[in-house]
Amino acid sequence: MKNYDIIVRGGYGYKNFGDDTLMYTICKKLRLSSRKVSLFCIKEDYINKMLPDIKVVDYRFLNANFKSKLLVYGGGTQFYHFHNKQIKTTFFSIISKKLKKTVKFVFGLNYFENKFEIAKKCDFIAIVGVGVGPFIENSTIEHKTSNLFRSASFLSVRDKFAFNKSIEWGCKDVLLAPDLCYSFESKFLKEYKNNAKSIKTIGIIVRDWNNNNGGGDYYNKILNATKTLDWNYKIKFISFDARSDVFWSNLSEDLNLVQWNPNIDTFDSFLKEISICDIFITARFHGAIFSTLLDKPFISIEIEQKLRFISDLYSNCSHCWKSGFDELELLNHVSDINSNYEDYVEKTTAITKKFKSQSDQMLNKFVEFCKLKSYEKP
Repeated sequence: MKNYDIIVRGGYGYKNFGDDTLMYTICKKLRLSSRKVSLFCIKEDYINKMLPDIKVVDYRFLNANFKSKLLVYGGGTQFYHFHNKQIKTTFFSIISKKLKKTVKFVFGLNYFENKFEIAKKCDFIAIVGVGVGPFIENSTIEHKTSNLFRSASFLSVRDKFAFNKSIEWGCKDVLLAPDLCYSFESKFLKEYKNNAKSIKTIGIIVRDWNNNNGGGDYYNKILNATKTLDWNYKIKFISFDARSDVFWSNLSEDLNLVQWNPNIDTFDSFLKEISICDIFITARFHGAIFSTLLDKPFISIEIEQKLRFISDLYSNCSHCWKSGFDELELLNHVSDINSNYEDYVEKTTAITKKFKSQSDQMLNKFVEFCKLKSYEKP
């Protein structure tokens, strides 16, 4: 049987800038507990370049014969259930599933890749800085999530929705703290300061959206709005996840799209490139957070609930472009921020400083928890 000390599970390895920064932050903090840390995620070479002292285990090909002292669910929205526009049962997907089962049967492999089942192999569970939902009503996934959350020895969530859900599920000692990315550290961020007085360049952080709540309706609306914004501002389109942003990648040459590529980019080089923007209009949750870490105001695009949540946290210095995506509303938001730019920046910086402190405090508690569980028997 393979034994692990700490395993960290997350949506890592997909070359997504937000998830990569979550991965980097949680692993750096865990190393402070002097424990052996293994990542259970999609195995990609770039992860070892970022974290050379961390073992990476590809959870798509994980043998069930293992045990771990501690399982950490490390940030992000790992628990949710959307209705999806796309039909999953394509001919290709059916053949792929059957082929996978055949390979396992022929070679006697017992792969173990379910995020809920993994918890049964571990003595302790820590859920750190996660968001949840939305869930389809009475879904099996929400039921499994509630059971998992109740079993956690350490539980922190990143927003009030996740906090209220945890209480509803009967969880005890739930910590509410800002997203883990507020504790992300880099040389560039330490040295950077926003000295702009007004908006000259607008960064538009895009995201493909295939879930059926109307979030994907923003595509043509934002493209039309930029034709007007282009009269007064420079426009820079940005993708945090080139693999999943297929629609936008197909327009990359027309839009001069900047894309995160961890095989080439470093955190600092990417942040330096996008930092020339004075404001961000973002369809990604972590796009809003990194806007604030760069001391920049943001406008969130409400393709899902967490984009509204982050705007609510910065209610006096951000805007939310609400679902329905009225183009005039977006133009008015940009105009308002530009007219009061320095005030927006000052308020953004103050709130972000508070959130960074709260995130650091939560992670320090988590490190102490890890040290406590080092030799304790369940």
